[in-house]
Amino acid sequence: MGFCRNILPSSGGAKRLYLFKDGDQCSDVTGGWTNYVEGNGGSYTADIRENSLYIGGSGNGRKGWKPKNSLSADVLNKYDYAFFEYKARGYSSDNGGRGEFYADKNGSCFSDENCNNRDMQRIIALPLTNDMIKFALQMNGYSTSYMWVSKVWLEKVGD
Repeated sequence: MGFCRNILPSSGGAKRLYLFKDGDQCSDVTGGWTNYVEGNGGSYTADIRENSLYIGGSGNGRKGWKPKNSLSADVLNKYDYAFFEYKARGYSSDNGGRGEFYADKNGSCFSDENCNNRDMQRIIALPLTNDMIKFALQMNGYSTSYMWVSKVWLEKVGD
C-alpha cells in the first residue's frame, strides 16, 4: 500500500517508519504480523478487523501481536520511540482486561486498563530499546475486553 517507508508528516518534524498502518502490515519491514499466546489466552480472537490488529474475548491469560521480523540494528539506530495508536473497551466500566505495550529490552510494558476511557482513540509512545516490539491484551478472572491497534510506527524523538 506504500504507507510503510519513511515519511515526513504533513506537519513537518521527524520522519516516521510505519510498522502497521490502517490495515497495511508493512511486510517489507515487519515480515507481516503474527499472534502469540501466553497462559490461557488462546481462546481470544485475534484478526484484522476495521483495518486494525484486533484482539478480543473473554478469559484469563494474554494474547498479542508482534512483527514476524525483529527490527534491524540500522532501524534501532535511526529511531528511539515506538508509537501505538489504539482504542480499547472493557465489557463494562468495571469489567475488562488491560492493553500491554512492549518496546523495552527489560521486558517491561506500559499497561492501560480497558474499562477506562472506553472507545477513545489513544496514542502512547515508548522508548525503543528492543529489536522486538509487541502488544497484547491481558485479562484476569475471566474478564471480557477488546482492543484495536490501527497504527504502529517508529520515530526519532530525542537528540
